[in-house]
Amino acid sequence: MSAARTAAKTASTAPATGPTLLWLRLDLRLADHPDLSGKPFQVFTPFWRKVSTGLDPGTPAPAPRRIPAPERWPDGQPLDALRLLPTLPWAEGFAGAWQPGEAGAARNLEAFLDGPVKDYGDRRNFPGERGTSRLSPHLHFGEVSPRQVWHAAPKWRTGQFMAEIGWREFAHHLLWHFPHTTDKPLRSDFERFPWRSDAAHLRAWQRGLTGVPMVDAGMRELWHTGWMHNRVRMVVGSFLVKNLRLHWLEGARWFWDTLVDADLASNTLGWQWCAGCGADAAPYFRVFNPESQAEKFDPEGSYVRRWVPEAATAAAGAKGGAYPAPIVDLKASRVAALEAFASLRK
Repeated sequence: MSAARTAAKTASTAPATGPTLLWLRLDLRLADHPDLSGKPFQVFTPFWRKVSTGLDPGTPAPAPRRIPAPERWPDGQPLDALRLLPTLPWAEGFAGAWQPGEAGAARNLEAFLDGPVKDYGDRRNFPGERGTSRLSPHLHFGEVSPRQVWHAAPKWRTGQFMAEIGWREFAHHLLWHFPHTTDKPLRSDFERFPWRSDAAHLRAWQRGLTGVPMVDAGMRELWHTGWMHNRVRMVVGSFLVKNLRLHWLEGARWFWDTLVDADLASNTLGWQWCAGCGADAAPYFRVFNPESQAEKFDPEGSYVRRWVPEAATAAAGAKGGAYPAPIVDLKASRVAALEAFASLRK
């Protein structure tokens, strides 16, 4: 585990004292609210029903009028001396996608509540539309708190949007009770799963050069903006762990390095969900077909055209296109994945 992930894991599994969650772990004491089996919740729906209807998250604290300065400032050095910015201009696309800070968070929340939230349940799965809040980076860095979101959207507390905030709470609940899941599957039988190792396939997935347009669009959006639409995260995740049968940790590490909203708890839950080895996970035999997902959620092809324009050229039959052929057969790789899954039951 990298030093950054080690530090994040330590922070995520320590008692919470700040505004990062709706219900602070010390307030909720989740260990005292187990499900009927006497164990911590491992299914989202009863977890969310328990906390969202039975516990008041509290009102956000007002901003302080002033922050007192120390009597004597410690010695420091210029910010530039820390050399925090990358030496290669790989993050150039971030500036056009994000406004870091509280002002950017407030703008995104206001814009979302003024329109898209009304159709969120229906339109949140369409990556070519602005149908989601894009609040995840701001929540991660504390630029807006989930309590602020809760109190800003009282009409939507029982809807799908607030349930997505609840998934974030659920992720932290799981990491609190099962800290080993950052590196090990929650379902221990998956430690015997026959994962493949293929550096060329992993690199093609990372670079958005798999020859599968929906997958490549998501991976290129990630590299260019530091973010990826949630529906597409499920598609690229399924493709990695099932069609390519590469270890879910490879995906978790890449997302950790590239996402501006890289949250250890949510990243762990998401990848174990995709792999079928975590809590409330998609069954391993549920394999997302990237082609049918594109037909259903990008029917006009606007999302794929934006990020993989050469795929449209290739589909039109133009000669000399640079778009690669698929690195794996979707049907055959699905069969191989199901056979590998069946081996766990022997």
